[in-house]
Amino acid sequence: IKEYEDAVSFFTWALKLNPHFLDALVGRGNSYMEYGHDEATKQAQKDFLKALHFNPSCIKARISLCYNLQAQGKFQKAWNHFTIAIEVDPKSYLAYEGRAVVCLQMGNNFAAMQDINVAIKINTTAEFITNRGVIHEFMGQKQNAIKDYQAAIALDPKYSLAYFNAGNIYFHHRQFSQ
Repeated sequence: IKEYEDAVSFFTWALKLNPHFLDALVGRGNSYMEYGHDEATKQAQKDFLKALHFNPSCIKARISLCYNLQAQGKFQKAWNHFTIAIEVDPKSYLAYEGRAVVCLQMGNNFAAMQDINVAIKINTTAEFITNRGVIHEFMGQKQNAIKDYQAAIALDPKYSLAYFNAGNIYFHHRQFSQ
């Protein structure tokens, strides 16, 4: 936590020099998020909102605010801000991926699948394909989940979460030879 405290001090110093320095506001907010307690989470939210006050189109601030709201369990608000981020930048794969996760947390599996597919179309990563596999699992589509985990492993053989998730499916279905 000392490193994050040092980062907060650095960003605070930068903001004294330039109170409108968006990257410093976002950086300090993200550093506060790493503290892992409510007071810091609220301070982070203030930094993200201040950055958005200066520039409502700042995607980094918007997405950081979304993660902040999500961490507070404010899923609908996070979804709303992810949607604004997508309106500002329709190619923001992080906004689509984030909104997919929030949709899943709110129980809207179909919307989660739609959003993760858009994220994958914009930027194909093992993480996004693995997340789609998780959505398939929530929808009861174990075979499609396995296909996604295998595709994620093929794309990035070092992405351990894909192996872990596939292993869990094989274990639960007693497919130990896999």
